[in-house]
Amino acid sequence: ERVESNAAIGSSEKKACLPFLMKDNHPIKPILDKLFQDRVVFNLETFLKAGFQLISDLPEKKIIVATHPELAGFVVKVFLDSVPVNKFGDPNWKWLYRRAYLASQIRKFIKKNNIKRFIAVHKWLYPLPNNQKKGNDNHWVLLAEKLPLRSAHDCLEFWKTKVKIQDLKELYKIMKHCGGHSYRPDNIPITRDGRFVFIDTEYPHLPPIYTEILPYISDEMGTFWKLHVLSHELSQSSSIDSLARKRKKI
Repeated sequence: ERVESNAAIGSSEKKACLPFLMKDNHPIKPILDKLFQDRVVFNLETFLKAGFQLISDLPEKKIIVATHPELAGFVVKVFLDSVPVNKFGDPNWKWLYRRAYLASQIRKFIKKNNIKRFIAVHKWLYPLPNNQKKGNDNHWVLLAEKLPLRSAHDCLEFWKTKVKIQDLKELYKIMKHCGGHSYRPDNIPITRDGRFVFIDTEYPHLPPIYTEILPYISDEMGTFWKLHVLSHELSQSSSIDSLARKRKKI
């Protein structure tokens, strides 16, 4: 009802977002209803007063990632009303939708292709109340699974010393099929059981940049990666640009 009654979002956009809305029967939904009954994303003070705890230092005009004692096993990603971002001119709600959409696409591809070493977290859109304020585009927050991860240092070490050829082959398949940017260790960290997990999936509307991971893998793996990507790109009839044109945009 919050989505359907929101005049700021077009009908086609509402239809695209519906599959990612948190269902009423989700066990976390009543907790979110309680936590967000007031406009807690109004500013940082109201957000922290509601009991949310920032995972990292407050970024300048970027998304906020936080946890809450009542949301064990989950993280929330939000924009504040007081800090309008509108990156590249797109409203904040659209960036949250894109994160949920790309995560879903990656999960489907991994399952369909029986990929073992990569996973992607589940993400849901939770519509906020009181969305009719003029000029406000923070229509929902993003809820994501919080998986047990290795430390940032250990993740970098893992990428540099333990990445295997099969890992890179699977990563290329995912990037080629699903698209997206920012495929780096900080966005694909390592779980405690040794799997790669996509946690930041923000750019489904853009083609991949294959050179992004080169600084984070060994010279040997880097050489394989460049040859692997080059051979496949040259042998396939559809270029990266044509893939980007085919990709659904919102």
